[in-house]
Amino acid sequence: MTDARIEQLNDFDVLSNDHIQNPFEFARRLRETSPVHWNERYGFWMISRHEDVKDVLRRPQEFSSRHRVPLEKRREGLPVSVQTNFDIGIDFLYGHLQASDPPIHTAQKQQLMKTFAPLVPELVMHSVERRVDALLNRMESEGACDFVKDFAYPLSSGVIFDLLGIPEKDHQLIFEVAKLFMVFPKAAYTQDGRLLEGIAETATRAKKVLGELISLRRREPQNDLISSLVHTDGENKVMDDDAIVKLCTFLLVAGHETTANLLSGSMRYLLEDRRHWELLLREQTLLPGAIDELLRYVSPVLWVGRFTTTDVEVGGVKIPPGRGVILGLGSANHDPSAYERPDELDLTRPNVHSFAFGHGIHSCLGAAVTRMETHMALAAMLKRIPSVRLKAKQFDYEPVYFVRSLKSLPVVVV
Repeated sequence: MTDARIEQLNDFDVLSNDHIQNPFEFARRLRETSPVHWNERYGFWMISRHEDVKDVLRRPQEFSSRHRVPLEKRREGLPVSVQTNFDIGIDFLYGHLQASDPPIHTAQKQQLMKTFAPLVPELVMHSVERRVDALLNRMESEGACDFVKDFAYPLSSGVIFDLLGIPEKDHQLIFEVAKLFMVFPKAAYTQDGRLLEGIAETATRAKKVLGELISLRRREPQNDLISSLVHTDGENKVMDDDAIVKLCTFLLVAGHETTANLLSGSMRYLLEDRRHWELLLREQTLLPGAIDELLRYVSPVLWVGRFTTTDVEVGGVKIPPGRGVILGLGSANHDPSAYERPDELDLTRPNVHSFAFGHGIHSCLGAAVTRMETHMALAAMLKRIPSVRLKAKQFDYEPVYFVRSLKSLPVVVV
């Protein structure tokens, strides 16, 4: 391969650390030079313009959400023992409703919403209130913390544990499972056999624990989502135990990773340019709109996967069937064709409708919970620790291309 060809492959390597640390600059170059880009290194198309991302999200029949299909192509060439581990991982992590298409997706989503919605107002709000209060008590007592490790993740994971009814003894294992979603795509694309083995081992243990919990809730129901799902009877029951296990695994990720990333990213930018924090201190009525802008600006989810079911055209480019496609939600959220001065955080920006929660039939089920958690957490911090300050000037992100996940965010309460 020529040096020029190698340079081109590296230039658009979405898994490179430089692009992970600077995703919006990477996205700008994609939009300007190759908005519908074939990534030869990993074998998928990358779509980065706002209008194109929206177009694809509106076409679920042509762009399937069963994004395990293009990932499965990475299985070829692996040793038999590694293929087994690959199969365990992909089945466990990509068997949930958000990785399915209608009619399965439609039926499962309807059942989930019927059981999910009644639990949110009381159970979730009480959980958020109690956990925010306890975490702020500790922060005030110690005078400093790593906001990512000591506030954002404990809050978001704790709330989803409460919603699902996961007992405390299993929290650490399930937390490890949530991280599998972060590492499996890289393990698949790089064909990392050792990492795939670890994923399979953790997935197997978690599946057993969740299966036992489902059986327990069938005998002894509680006020939680798993109990509601297993006690849905008759024609309304469209999920068997295996589907519930996979759904719970997905909700643990969607329920805590997005919220933790949004909270951490928001605090970074609100405190990095303190004028934003001071504005909210003066005018807390701005908070609901400010959260919409933070969702756009932070973009806690950067990329989502699809694959083509037929010959399609996007942005004037033809894509054949059976090809993996990744959609740049973060890129679309920073596209100047959709937002004036998109790389500026403007907490007074009106009518922000970003792709932070997706769009169309696969829009995020937990959007209301994430908004509620973020609103309650920020409101409490503005009231109780108004003089909180950042303790760092450099910020590193986890080596995961599809989410915007800070490694740490040291803060002090003065």
